[in-house]
Amino acid sequence: MAGTQVRMDRTTTTSNGTNTYEIVATCTVKGTLPDSAIFLLQINTASDPKDDTLVRVVEIADTTLANTNRSAQIAAGNTTWRSNTVLLRYNDIETANAAWQELSARINTLVEQVDTYLAEYSTLPEGQTIVYPRVDPTIEAQLKAEYESAAAAVTTAEAARDAEATDCTQLKKDITVLEDRLTEAQSDLATYTTIQAQLTVFLSTYQTVQPSLSSCVNTVRVINSTSTTPGSAKTDIEAQLTAQDAQLVTFNNNNANTAALRSGPVSSAVSTLQARVASLTTQRNTAQTQYNQCVTRSATLQGAVDAARTARNAALAAVRAVCPDFVP
Repeated sequence: MAGTQVRMDRTTTTSNGTNTYEIVATCTVKGTLPDSAIFLLQINTASDPKDDTLVRVVEIADTTLANTNRSAQIAAGNTTWRSNTVLLRYNDIETANAAWQELSARINTLVEQVDTYLAEYSTLPEGQTIVYPRVDPTIEAQLKAEYESAAAAVTTAEAARDAEATDCTQLKKDITVLEDRLTEAQSDLATYTTIQAQLTVFLSTYQTVQPSLSSCVNTVRVINSTSTTPGSAKTDIEAQLTAQDAQLVTFNNNNANTAALRSGPVSSAVSTLQARVASLTTQRNTAQTQYNQCVTRSATLQGAVDAARTARNAALAAVRAVCPDFVP
């Protein structure tokens, strides 16, 4: 919108050797003003508008009055009215010069006041709803920024806690698997240890039986060789003793094979299982320690989440204290 425009006509007239300095100010463009009647005039002679004198450049309150019709004001008994033109006369140049400059300054002040009024004070007919308490926009923006930061801190804290919880869950699963494997290894070790013990007992017995049987066979052979028993009978006895010799060889071989089985595959299996049990026990204990540490860290991180949420809630309350309708 174009600014307010006022035409200033400054002239000098001479009468009987005396100079008169006249100023005619006319508002030609109202600009942001309600109207162009910016001069409040005193009605001195009802029949002579030229006798009107300037009271002042109007104020904002004056512009709300319907007093721009001189005749209507006179009829209503009023002695002032608003005009878009004013005539000022002075007898000396200094006063006249100061007068028009002061008039110009006051018109400028009026326009500035009206602009300020329109921008900062005047509201639409339906008015303006203001939510209290009010706060400086800079402080409100700062409080909102602090809330956003606190809300982001909650998100970060929850993410760290959830990541730790995932690690704890995996460690718990690892412990379960290790305990299952350890139980299996312990069961296998118990079985092989029992087999090894039984083989040891059997070998101890069998290794004493074999020499005894050998001694018996030899004794019978000596007796048979010196016996007066008929030859055919002695031959039959020797044949039985020879068969026993073969059985003793088999018995001895079986003892050797059993000893080799005990000291070889069975002993190796026991050693392997003992090492596996020891390794799984160490792994299980290590995982259990890591899990316990993880649970401790999770508790600490949950505490951080709780603290972050408390700070966020406090920040939100601080914002809503100055901006009740704030929605995060």
